[in-house]
Amino acid sequence: MSTDLFVPNFSLNSGSTKDKLIFILSSNPGLKTKKIHHLLKKKFGVSVTYQAVHKLLKQLVEDGVVEQKGYKYRINDKWIDQLYNFVEHLKKKTNSDQPTAIEKGISFLDSNSMVQSITFNKLENLDIFYNKLREKQLKFISKIDPDERIVCYHAIHYYGALLAPQKEYNYLKILKSKNMKAYGLCKGDTLLDRWVRDFYLQNKKSNYFLKTGVDCADLSEIWLFPTLLVEIHYSANFLSIFDDLYKSVKEIRDIKINEVLNKMYKNQDPILIVLNKNKEIIDSVRRKTLEHFDFIK
Repeated sequence: MSTDLFVPNFSLNSGSTKDKLIFILSSNPGLKTKKIHHLLKKKFGVSVTYQAVHKLLKQLVEDGVVEQKGYKYRINDKWIDQLYNFVEHLKKKTNSDQPTAIEKGISFLDSNSMVQSITFNKLENLDIFYNKLREKQLKFISKIDPDERIVCYHAIHYYGALLAPQKEYNYLKILKSKNMKAYGLCKGDTLLDRWVRDFYLQNKKSNYFLKTGVDCADLSEIWLFPTLLVEIHYSANFLSIFDDLYKSVKEIRDIKINEVLNKMYKNQDPILIVLNKNKEIIDSVRRKTLEHFDFIK
């Protein structure tokens, strides 16, 4: 196994064959060489022989990036952990200006307060906060009544699966293992929104249900857990950038993920977060969300 950490370039337009192969496996785990070869040619127009793909897979296995089980290949979880730790380390070094906001938000969960607001000046900090919050909430949800294990999301555009597809794929597995259900509403209905929707719905037995083109998130995006409502308020400038980026993508093979994410992350407009434990409001938001799926839980 290689001791160097390989960081892929997820710009599908300019990335190497290796980058595209990893992208395919990140959203389609457990593929045979023949299927990977087919997807490289069909989705990305890569002119490469079957033998070359086989050789590249063998090299990635040796480097610890990919693991082989029988005739199928998938991303190596250990490599994902290394990559995640590397990114988290960079985030901590570059975002040390706001550790108190993240800590303030997390500590609110165990406090007696009912409402708390915090502000982030970078999208990276919001992502760090969300990951910590989700991890803590998942531990709590696994201990409550199965009928209450529901999380809901209202988004202008979904981007989690673009940023960290393998991590979101693991989240889908966690939902299943903990008998949880997630319901997402997305205001956007662009090609990118539909691609993300299909990512979460790729398995017919998935516990994640997502609809695009829904009239939602007019005032804020929402993360809803059984006992917590989180509202995310972006600036009008950021929303304009966000919307224009998604609408600019006309074909999947032309997606420049790094370019999209870089433009989003360069913006440093304040992001206001409001955390609320009011049960009546939480129940109301959950009920209105589930109505879009033709039932109330």
